Amino acid sequence: MAHYSAILLTCQQQLSLCLMCSLLLQAAAEQAAILTHRPQDLKTLLEQLGLEKWLPVFEREEVNLQLFLSLTDDELKEVGIK
Repeated sequence: MAHYSAILLTCQQQLSLCLMCSLLLQAAAEQAAILTHRPQDLKTLLEQLGLEKWLPVFEREEVNLQLFLSLTDDELKEVGIK
């Protein structure tokens, strides 16, 4: 009986590992989709990243995608992104 318990435990561990791998693969696929479908504008990028709440700040400061991609941490803080 102990043998079957050990086999069951091993199977459960492998299933748990498979589920974790599946979640990691799904997250990687989502990130890859964002990277391979390059946004054409800042609004689209922020929406893809779930950061659309910051769009009004960037619009007020007249920041477009090209400028956004070049901003430093300090410059982001200057426009109100913390």
